[in-house]
Amino acid sequence: MKDAAKIVESIHALGELTFNNKTLGGIDTLSAKTIEVTHGLFSFVIPLTNEQFKQFKTYFGEDRFCEYSLSLDISAYAIQDHCGRGVLTLKLSQTKFTHNQRLTILTVECLDGKQGQKIHYIAKNKQELNEAFRALRLQLPIKQIEEKLRRYYRLRAKPHPSSFWGKEWGLDKYCLPYSAPGGIDTVTVDTFRSYMTDRALSEAVVLDVGGGKGRLAAKIVLEAARMGIDLKYILIEPDLSQCEAAWSLLKSCSQVRVFHGTLQDFMSRPEDKALEEGLVENQSLKGRVDLIISCGGPLNNQVVSYETAYTNACDYLTMLSFGGAVIATGLTSLLLSKKNLESIGFQVERCVAAKRDQTISESTTYHPAYVMSKPAIGPN
Repeated sequence: MKDAAKIVESIHALGELTFNNKTLGGIDTLSAKTIEVTHGLFSFVIPLTNEQFKQFKTYFGEDRFCEYSLSLDISAYAIQDHCGRGVLTLKLSQTKFTHNQRLTILTVECLDGKQGQKIHYIAKNKQELNEAFRALRLQLPIKQIEEKLRRYYRLRAKPHPSSFWGKEWGLDKYCLPYSAPGGIDTVTVDTFRSYMTDRALSEAVVLDVGGGKGRLAAKIVLEAARMGIDLKYILIEPDLSQCEAAWSLLKSCSQVRVFHGTLQDFMSRPEDKALEEGLVENQSLKGRVDLIISCGGPLNNQVVSYETAYTNACDYLTMLSFGGAVIATGLTSLLLSKKNLESIGFQVERCVAAKRDQTISESTTYHPAYVMSKPAIGPN
């Protein structure tokens, strides 16, 4: 159990350096071009309005920002800034090294009445700010942390061609981060176990989209059997060679069906393929799936474009039953952020998992492990 008092103390420590610093609150924010002059200064913190920050990004160059940002949800702690606005989230990002220097940007998202506002603090050589943010991050529950790819990079993702995954996927450098002890498969199985336990399900329909060679499917089926869950499992994979490997691996599992094609191929059939093969009787699967597993494919930036990821997420919502959920993880970042997913209609329960094995990613603290649900039907 996290200590709320210590969390609030850590938030205030960070606030004294930025959003509750009276000195910063009293200075006039500088124009974007003026900030370029500060290259000659050794150390500074400068507040910018959201409009000024947009100008600064254009002037400075979006491609000079690092790819990842880290967002902390502190809305539960009733924190206010120096203007009395409720503080909802704190996001830290950095620029790449330019002229032997790096800038840190702390973005504070506030609520002023019913209107959301953003204030940005650009800092240079303010290690105490980075340390205060890190101290707060270590205090927060994992459900309140999101490490994500910046929007600039998400919209410009250049995924590998589909032929790459059929040819290269067997290489250890891609498989090990998934199958190694403590790797992504372990995170997914742990999340599956937690989801089933929380909802006390004794039976479930599971759709594994981009299921590959069936490695994860075999682990999920085994875990379901251990838990005494009657599982109906459909693996969807567009690459034929991987489908054939999945068929070979899972042919002894009567509760599993393997479908060659995309999710859209599966949905466009007059009747679902699973129905034709007797897995689910009498009804279409649309709106009846309890859990969708999206591990390292249909939402990830090295596999699909932003537009395709968005389409897939919308189709996930269509396939889910009310109260059903998606577990989305993988080797690379998702192309959709928490806000994107919420705008589609999901309720996002978690965004990341703490990295247990350094081979998962050498550059990030977490890897994506989004759990999002389709809200249950409200009372009439």
